[in-house]
Amino acid sequence: MLSGLNAKDLRAVVDAADRIVACTDAGELRRVTVETLSGLTASPLAAWNEVCPRTGQIEAVTFPAMSPVLYADLAESFALHVGEHPVIANHLATADPRPWAISDLVELGAFRQTGLYCEFYRPLGAKDQISFILPDTELIIGIALNSADATITDREHTLCSLLRPLLLQTYRHLAAPTPDMRADMDFLERRGLTSREVEVMILVRQSASTKQMASQLGISARTVEKHVEHALTKLGVASRLHAVALLNRRRTPTGALRYDRPTQTGRATTPRP
Repeated sequence: MLSGLNAKDLRAVVDAADRIVACTDAGELRRVTVETLSGLTASPLAAWNEVCPRTGQIEAVTFPAMSPVLYADLAESFALHVGEHPVIANHLATADPRPWAISDLVELGAFRQTGLYCEFYRPLGAKDQISFILPDTELIIGIALNSADATITDREHTLCSLLRPLLLQTYRHLAAPTPDMRADMDFLERRGLTSREVEVMILVRQSASTKQMASQLGISARTVEKHVEHALTKLGVASRLHAVALLNRRRTPTGALRYDRPTQTGRATTPRP
């Protein structure tokens, strides 16, 4: 028997794995992950966090969902104190992506004196947290399970250890861009867009609505609109249509829109993307 798990737990892990591999996009994977892990561990708050190590900026999908106002306040506090997070610091120093509880790495009494605890974890009612990393080239993607108790059990460690490789494999499969998409992403990154702004603009190029983007990314429509607004400013365009036209022009050798030869009726076909 795996450490801390009984037969019922093992059946629950198999069910969780089935839900994870059935996801069809990265947004769905984020939502399913936090819902599933929260149910498995009875965590009062499970979160899929994407942290930019350069700025400390954090984007999170949580279960239960947090109010936008509370999330904005906490995200600002997290960015200010991100260097005090023991699991992130351990990952940056060692590249170790395995599940760790905060209490595995530091003494909780000392941790509760930090700004990160006082301004981020205490308002959430979290006394400890177990989290693990999904390696990514640009972000620190951390899956975190808060605990209202001061003890993280062997069961929680084992559940996270079993599901982490499957989550990583599924995330890489769903997030893998096509060659054209990768070229668009490189172009947008060179214009100074953040990773989430790039993700949003790729969906804009695919004609996704704000509601569809919010659902796919697991964030609010208001947050989507802010990302679009910032992206348009960085691109120097006035609308989503202008942004799509800019990406279309980028894909042509001359920088101009490309048309097919006239058809037999003498009419030109529509521009190719």
